[in-house]
Amino acid sequence: MSANADVTELPVQCGKRLTRRQVLAASLGSVALVAFDQAEAIAQDETPLLHAFPSPGWRAASHLTQISFRGGVPESFGPIYAIGPMSGEHAGTIKIHSDGNGFSWFPDFAFRPGEDVTVHTRLNVVGSKNGEYTFTCATPTTKAGRTRGDRTKEPAEEDIRRFRSRPGLVPPKLAAESYGEEAAPGLIFLSVIQGRGQNGALIVDNSGEPVWFLPASPKGHEAFDLKVTKYLGDPVLTWWYGIRVLGQGAGHWVIANTAYEEIASVTVGNGYPGGDMHDLLLTKDNTAFVGAYNTIEWDLRDLGGTKDGVLVDCIVQEIDIPTRCVLFEWHSLDHVDLEESQRAIDPKQPDAAFDYFHYNSVAEDSDGNVIICARNTWAAYKVDRVTGDIIWRLGGKRSDFEVGENAEIAWQHDVRPLGNGTISIFDNEAAPKVRDESRGLVLNLNTDLMRATVEREYVHPDGISAGSQGSMQVLSNGNVLVGWGSEPLLSEFAADGSLILDITFPEAKQSYRARRFEWVGQPSDLPRLVAEADQETKVTVYASWNGATEVAEWRVLHGATESDLAASGDPTPCTGFETAITLTSSSQYFAVEALDASGTSLGVSEPVELTEPTT
Repeated sequence: MSANADVTELPVQCGKRLTRRQVLAASLGSVALVAFDQAEAIAQDETPLLHAFPSPGWRAASHLTQISFRGGVPESFGPIYAIGPMSGEHAGTIKIHSDGNGFSWFPDFAFRPGEDVTVHTRLNVVGSKNGEYTFTCATPTTKAGRTRGDRTKEPAEEDIRRFRSRPGLVPPKLAAESYGEEAAPGLIFLSVIQGRGQNGALIVDNSGEPVWFLPASPKGHEAFDLKVTKYLGDPVLTWWYGIRVLGQGAGHWVIANTAYEEIASVTVGNGYPGGDMHDLLLTKDNTAFVGAYNTIEWDLRDLGGTKDGVLVDCIVQEIDIPTRCVLFEWHSLDHVDLEESQRAIDPKQPDAAFDYFHYNSVAEDSDGNVIICARNTWAAYKVDRVTGDIIWRLGGKRSDFEVGENAEIAWQHDVRPLGNGTISIFDNEAAPKVRDESRGLVLNLNTDLMRATVEREYVHPDGISAGSQGSMQVLSNGNVLVGWGSEPLLSEFAADGSLILDITFPEAKQSYRARRFEWVGQPSDLPRLVAEADQETKVTVYASWNGATEVAEWRVLHGATESDLAASGDPTPCTGFETAITLTSSSQYFAVEALDASGTSLGVSEPVELTEPTT
């Protein structure tokens, strides 16, 4: 039976299409009605118990939404249709989710903002009556929306790096200071924004030397949250790319392999205006949790606003990457009261968008449920991955945990369960200030006594206060990496809190998060070089390979023609992103070969012709 079978046969009364149950009640009486109800119940008993998104009673669904059903795929879908009083009747098409545990129904045209949509099915949907339920579509607004524009500054030479072999790359210059103890293994992953030099995704070593840099282009676009994770069982890089609108992101997520080639992307579903930059969680099921912000019209008179106020609803979705279907959707508005916010409506700007929640991270707990961090309620929420119900709140006005001494959090970011009854947090405590300094924090969560206590905290000796952004990562050797967000610094601490490493950025340069991962990159492109004549027989070759992590030495090849190149002399050790090699040669053409620590060739550049030195 097709998804919309028999829908058009239903009669209309006073301009409104009647359900089959209403027709039977009017024409055949109560006996037929009882029989109909029994048949419907039997039909539903034969279908799996399904959770629907949008769910029954939702107040702020997208008018561009699909309707997702999770919990299984019935043998027969039966008729599925939806009716909106403004948009009319909708048939639709079905797409099965790639894990076989549900399906999405896509209406044949969009619903209307502000209307109540009634969904008609013969499915066993939680919260429905005989498979029928209603949700409301929010009314989006653009009153508060404007882009920040390009916030980089003209580069000052002392604040940036330039490379002869890669003139298009201008990353910021980073300075490192170590304090004796050994840092954890791996490279440091940043997404630099604002300030001097280009924005973009940046990998550096412990000295701040670039390993890989991808500038964000065109101007005004940014990269956020560069990190290493796994997709389809293999290590991958992920980052967000797009523009920011008043602290909210409008963009998409990139998934790249170890050759830095894009192999997949993730976009937010259901018509929201771009995915938010704050977080991406790839799961072992090869799905993606992402967030979105939706600025909508809302009555805010109870909070001192206006009847036609502007509110920011925060959405978290689980996306089926192969089909791009939405498997799960969660709205702050349907689960968290506006009164939980630590912010207030500004009486001087009552029409400004009220960002009462401000989602900034999502993490998977050991039981498969998810933990959502909300900066503006000072709380983290553990959410049932099936139903969307809140399991517990940590912090804020309605904490389910008794919060021990010094364990209160404020304006926090980057909440991550550590799998041993503890949870890590970057506790901003600022903008406006609650404490004098920000900190990395590990809390012990006793879920029997429902008590949260401080296990460890990490505070910089200089007492840094970060008004926005920030991250905390517990590393494999027990060290902790803290990114100070809006402050131009990242720090690594030993487990006992002693400072191991500081890496500083130029003034006003930021990285939303700082992460450390072990990573082996083998770029799909070839090494680059420039060969410059210093004197009549002296040549300096500048060699680089953006993203190659295993280059130990460079071998120079040269000759009279492009096809007649040979090596002379010993290889030269790699000294950073770009290595300068001076040799005596009267050749006209040059190339470089990258060698690993065992002397094995990793790749050979295209040959280039000798040039005069640049000034």
